[in-house]
Amino acid sequence: MSNTFYNLEQITICITSCCNLQCRMCPVITRDKKSLSREQTLHIADFAVRKKVKRIVIGGGEPTLLPYLKELIELLSKNSIEIWILTNATRISDDDIRYYAEHPNVIMNISIDGIGKVHDYIRGEGNFDKTNKVFLSLIEKGAKVAVNTVIQKSNYNCSIDTYEYFKQFPLVWHGFSFAETYHQKELVPPENMEEAISQLYKILETDQNENKHVSLSREMIRGLELSFRYPNFIMHPGENCPIPQTHLGIDEEGWVLPCWHYPAWIKNENRNINNRTLDEIIEDPAIKKEVSYAISKEGCKGCSTVCYFWNEKFREKAMFPQGKWKWQRQWMLTKTNIQNHLPFLYNLVKKTKSIFLVKQK
Repeated sequence: MSNTFYNLEQITICITSCCNLQCRMCPVITRDKKSLSREQTLHIADFAVRKKVKRIVIGGGEPTLLPYLKELIELLSKNSIEIWILTNATRISDDDIRYYAEHPNVIMNISIDGIGKVHDYIRGEGNFDKTNKVFLSLIEKGAKVAVNTVIQKSNYNCSIDTYEYFKQFPLVWHGFSFAETYHQKELVPPENMEEAISQLYKILETDQNENKHVSLSREMIRGLELSFRYPNFIMHPGENCPIPQTHLGIDEEGWVLPCWHYPAWIKNENRNINNRTLDEIIEDPAIKKEVSYAISKEGCKGCSTVCYFWNEKFREKAMFPQGKWKWQRQWMLTKTNIQNHLPFLYNLVKKTKSIFLVKQK
């Protein structure tokens, strides 16, 4: 295969599964506590520089727990790579605030799920005041700051309040996402989904009128609604998906996965940075073959995630389906609506179809 097989745009590093908080909707808190080593993180940075990767996203767990985080930032910053640090911002000192303000390529993406007691209920008593103090100091010093709000059953009706508070500040962006479906007990209940979505549309309308900075569009809100109102609905087809050739995900155990959501990657020693370099992993013919199969017609069946909307091709394909996929998706949505709202009719058709197939045999 040619040297243009990959066009890496982003590397997402789950640098540690350790965290100082126990947030209600976070799946990381149930994992074994592990972290990438200093040598591994610097190896990733060297790889990113050589491959001219545009963006590195550093998450966890809580990445500020690691003593070598700034060493990683320095290596990436020398090469003007954009760095997003996903943090709860409860451990950041005054010296840290000055440091991040001095690095214009670093965006501190702070998790804030509500104002005051709303945030505290989700992330722990007293944490809103801690996080807000750091947030205000970062803004004052001129650091680049983003905010991400995870919508869940504890705050689905508080999105507007959260937006109204943060719109007064010069954020890079304010992102809204829903608690992932694998954390069932914290999902927005179906009967409250309409209110949750309605608040996002109101935020978008206000934001457009005031020329602010939420990371929302009508298409994205519709995507969120489809993916969480209909858990089995496929919003993005796997065939020709751009992500496995433009993205690498690396978790705290060293596994290298082109996409977090495709379940069929073969986890053996050949795709772990404890055993091989990143160059050896991505250039392995067997792994390239896996990637080619994943994006083929027979490979990935698709997903409903919005976490790859940074990729324009992925976003456009998800929100504006064309040709055969447009009609397949419309049929899936119609079928899901009938199943949810007319279960008697759905079961009758299903039973009739089964009887017909038996008679054919």
